[in-house]
Order: sequence, then structure tokens, then C-alpha cells
Amino acid sequence: MSERPAIARAGAAVLERDRVRTRDTQSSATAGRRRPKPRAFDQPRFLVFFTALVFVYLFAPIVVVVVFSFNNLNGVLHPFNYTWRGFTFSNWAHPFGKFPELWQAMVQSLKI
Repeated sequence: MSERPAIARAGAAVLERDRVRTRDTQSSATAGRRRPKPRAFDQPRFLVFFTALVFVYLFAPIVVVVVFSFNNLNGVLHPFNYTWRGFTFSNWAHPFGKFPELWQAMVQSLKI
């Protein structure tokens, strides 16, 4: 009749069928097995790169809008702001001065 292995405190040696093993050694079920090699997308470098790429994709348009809000329009009376004509703070001094329709649109939005 076979005997069951003795149960001992953590870290202590366990007698198992006339064989002594410690907790650090592998059992016979996992002996010879290698850990699987991590795939390329599991590595943290890829995750950091991909996360940075997503943040750039999300925040780049916001940065462009903020930068072009300081563009000098030089008397151009259309709301499109595609070419850089110089740096100025005048757009922020009177934000609705050149385009009264924007002020009316904001007031209407606040009413709704």
C-alpha cells in the first residue's frame, strides 16, 4: 500500500516516496517544460509605443486648433485658418469681434 506524502511547513523539505525535494525544485509533471516565448505584441515596448501612438492620434488635432488660434488673420474675413500668417494675441483679445455670427451662435447654444 502506498503512503501519502507528508505535509510539512512552508519551505520545509517534503518526503515523497523515498525522495526528498524542496519547494524550489520542479515536480515531475512540469520537468522539462520550457516557458513559452513571449509574442511581440505581449512585450511592454510594443504596448508603450502603441499607447503613445493612440494619444498622438487623439490629441494632435486639439494641439493644431490651439496653435492656429494664435494665427494673425491680417484682415481676412473668412473663418478658415489654413495658412500661417504670423503670431498674434488679438484673436483672444476680441474673440467675437470679427465674426458676430459666432457670438449669436454661442448665445443660441446657451439658450438651448
